[in-house]
Amino acid sequence: MIYSPRWAAGRGKVIVMRPRGLLLVLKVSLCVGCAVGAAAAGPSAEGVAAFDRGDYQAAVALFSEAAKMNAEDAITLSWLGSAQYRSGSYEEASASLTKAVARDPTLAQAHHNLGSVYAALGKRTSAIASYQEAVFLEPYSPTGHCSLGTAYLANGQYDLAAGELSVAVELAPDRADAHHNLGLARERGGRLSEAVAAYREAVALAPEEEAFRISLAKGLQATGEGEEAGEQLALLRARGSRCPEVYLRLGLIRHQGGEHEQAMEAFRTAVALDPENALAHHYLGMSARKLGLRAEAKRGFARAAAIAPGFAEAHMSLGIMALEEGNATAAAESFAAALQADPESYAAAFDLGLAYAGSGCEREAVRLLAALTERDPSDYGVRQALAASYYRLGLYDDAKREYEGLLALAPEDLDAHINLGVILDSFGQLEEAAEIYRRALAIDRRSAAAHNNLGVVYERQGKRVEAVAEYRAALSADPEMADARRNLDRLTATE
Repeated sequence: MIYSPRWAAGRGKVIVMRPRGLLLVLKVSLCVGCAVGAAAAGPSAEGVAAFDRGDYQAAVALFSEAAKMNAEDAITLSWLGSAQYRSGSYEEASASLTKAVARDPTLAQAHHNLGSVYAALGKRTSAIASYQEAVFLEPYSPTGHCSLGTAYLANGQYDLAAGELSVAVELAPDRADAHHNLGLARERGGRLSEAVAAYREAVALAPEEEAFRISLAKGLQATGEGEEAGEQLALLRARGSRCPEVYLRLGLIRHQGGEHEQAMEAFRTAVALDPENALAHHYLGMSARKLGLRAEAKRGFARAAAIAPGFAEAHMSLGIMALEEGNATAAAESFAAALQADPESYAAAFDLGLAYAGSGCEREAVRLLAALTERDPSDYGVRQALAASYYRLGLYDDAKREYEGLLALAPEDLDAHINLGVILDSFGQLEEAAEIYRRALAIDRRSAAAHNNLGVVYERQGKRVEAVAEYRAALSADPEMADARRNLDRLTATE
């Protein structure tokens, strides 16, 4: 926010009035002060009049003329900087306001306005420094504290932002913008319940301000109060809101509540209002997938990924759908794009490893999965996939090590027992394999695979009677098991 300096009799003290507009984060606007006193005349008075009617180019010309007549007048320079700011000439505004504070270092509004210009130029640290100087000079200015708090907020300094904005609402309890920005600072600082309280104050003070009600709905949703959040958004929809975020948020609430048809309707509206909204396209795809509308789901995910190539979740969703359709090659391409978008994504690396394995690229799968086991040695799913890839590559020692590691993590894992038994059998360690299968049967006496494999070991050991008994037990557990049927038929054919 920028002060528009006003002349008053005597010292030139600036009186600050309430801003005409509402302050939103990252948005700066001019704040109008007291009327021009009798001491102001000529181009300066005409400049103020031009400024007040919104003719900022004329104001710039008039204040420039006044500054030429009195180059040492800090207030004229401050007015000039304000008009230049409003006309979008930020560099020129910065130069004028820098001269103003040099002429009069005690001119709080010039420091404040310079801070707003810095904010518009993206110079956050300089903006904070200028706002700090303004607050030091006028510690009871709610506008100063609000602007400083908003600058801290934009800079990610949420605790400092909350402190300054708390002062602002104490000094001016009816400032809805300050309450709203205080809510944003608290929310981003992880203080959600306090954020919701601040948003409620903002909405109570400015019930027609759409952005404040959206923030309240988001806060309510984050604190688990989805029903009230939906009511807030439904109110905006009933008012005919054309804000895509209203429908995006409403769709998210419906989606999370399992109301996928209503969610799709909301997401479609969000997409219609903002065709380049990647998040809306993605969630439209999510709801369509839940409803079994796979073609529409894929279109939503693909559009989201096209709009925002760095949107890892959209690529992940495309990859998952490809896996579901048995297209491991397409899945690998999508998961690779997700990993490129987010190189630290554990899930993308894991899914890419699975897709590589499914498409026959076992060595690539091993490379990715082995790296993941270093990041988290306790991840059972990753180690299981890695062991399977080692086995398919014929790296049986590595596969054996991984299955033994799996059993250390999950001693009751039936599949790990059976797979380890297969490897021991391939090594010719028949007694060790038999013991592993017996342990598997202790976990599940109805495991057809364990009975069949134990029968194979017994047969190789020359224990024909025991082998027949195991094959029959396998068929009792699974009468359709072809391997057990062939094994039994072979052994009993000569009886």
